Amino acid sequence: MRRAPSTTALALCARRSYPRYASSRVTRSTRSTSGKLNAPTANGTGQQPIPNDARSAEDKAARIAKLRAVPLTLAAITAFGIGLYGVQLWVSTTRAADTSVAGPRTQEELTSVYDQTAATFDAEVDVSEWLMGIKGQRRRLAEGCAGHVLEVSCGTARNLGYYRFGDSDGGVKSLTLADLSVEMVQQGKQKWFALKSKGELAGSHKGVPVRFWHGDVKDTMPPPPKDEGTGKIPEGYDTIVQSMGLCSTDEPVELLKNLAQHLNPKNPESRIVLLEHGRSYYQWWNGVLDSQAATHASKHGCWWNRDIGDIVRRSGLEVVHERRRNFGTTWIFELKPVVRQTADHDGKSSGEHGTAGNGWSEWLPRWTYEKICKR
Repeated sequence: MRRAPSTTALALCARRSYPRYASSRVTRSTRSTSGKLNAPTANGTGQQPIPNDARSAEDKAARIAKLRAVPLTLAAITAFGIGLYGVQLWVSTTRAADTSVAGPRTQEELTSVYDQTAATFDAEVDVSEWLMGIKGQRRRLAEGCAGHVLEVSCGTARNLGYYRFGDSDGGVKSLTLADLSVEMVQQGKQKWFALKSKGELAGSHKGVPVRFWHGDVKDTMPPPPKDEGTGKIPEGYDTIVQSMGLCSTDEPVELLKNLAQHLNPKNPESRIVLLEHGRSYYQWWNGVLDSQAATHASKHGCWWNRDIGDIVRRSGLEVVHERRRNFGTTWIFELKPVVRQTADHDGKSSGEHGTAGNGWSEWLPRWTYEKICKR
């Protein structure tokens, strides 16, 4: 009589038979849906290789994803840099004013600041000028100059690469750059030779006199060089340029009046062009400028809270064009002397350059003039 298998024996049989069943399942999994064995592959896995078209599509998608990541990364870095600069600017302008700092007042003190900062001046202002669009304004200002040009308060000659040299196409016939800071003038000379050697000057500068002059632009300045066309020394300059200069002089009104005396009286198109920074449209921002004015002047030699419009008005020059940017803190002017009609001995009237105390804009409300008429 046979005995029924015990529970222990059945468990042992099941363990011994499991690998066989498992291997059979693996074997069946290698069969295709048609019941046939898959073709052997190079790697021996039994899997079908990926078609070339699918691989190329995947590679193309990966490359596109990488290319899309580049502009996003650059945008993120730019946004971070602008944000960091904005935070630094906000911290520097909102902190309490240091009343112990008097700031430079005399011309000697202001010039001393520029002598000390000349070597690092460009590096200190490059980022801020780029963010505020000042570099573009410098380019437009310099590209519009023609004839015999005088640039006063030239500093490190930051406008030098934007002038269009050459008289044949209405460009610059001669260029004289003047500044009271010896160190700034030296930096300007080095920039001239660097731009010249690299070929980064606009137009044809060959035969165009370029001079650097150290001296006070509120006093007598050298006349233009001899004009090759007439063979004579002109009576004055056709264009006088100043960028960021009214903030760094102790007598801004007298400076403008003196510039008018150095324009060519025989050229009715002679102009003074200014790119300045000063007070804003908004009083809350003017409060910030006022609170940090002395500290800023001690560091950069510039009083950035001056009312440039009032300075121009008191100079008596006629405003040809006026524009403002950056909440009104960037002032752009095109000025000319007021032409006075005087009678000669024969009773005929003739015009001469001069200055007038008041212009027609004085009869208009200031808001109307700034917002509408100056456009």
